[in-house]
Amino acid sequence: MQRRGLVHAAAWTLATGAAVTLSWFGVHTVLSGTAYDPPRALPLSEASPSQAEPRASSTHRPKP
Repeated sequence: MQRRGLVHAAAWTLATGAAVTLSWFGVHTVLSGTAYDPPRALPLSEASPSQAEPRASSTHRPKP
């Protein structure tokens, strides 16, 4: 009885792995054939962060 469970688990693992692999290559092929560009990092500004004034303080509370 235990052997049959192991055979089912192995068959499920192989079928799932094959489905994931085929899906990955299908999606990769579709995306590489389009004008999709991976996102790029935004350039940092030249002003140092210590010189820039914050717009608002996250801890500022109005006086009662």
